[in-house]
Amino acid sequence: MSSSARSTRRAVRGVIGRLRALGYHDGEATTIDDDEVVRALAWFKRDAGLPATAGPESDDVRRALVARHGS
Repeated sequence: MSSSARSTRRAVRGVIGRLRALGYHDGEATTIDDDEVVRALAWFKRDAGLPATAGPESDDVRRALVARHGS
């Protein structure tokens, strides 16, 4: 696995963790492709005023999560 792929996986795990901490995701799913995580991310993006097309690896999503949850 390339370093960029590892970096992306780590960032996505961070997104899922922050979604859990903020109460958007409380299930067992641990990958961004799981339906419950997709729904949680969509809910968060809608609440944060982000475009529906913003992916979990986007800087806008990460900045919004950090702003609401902290580092």
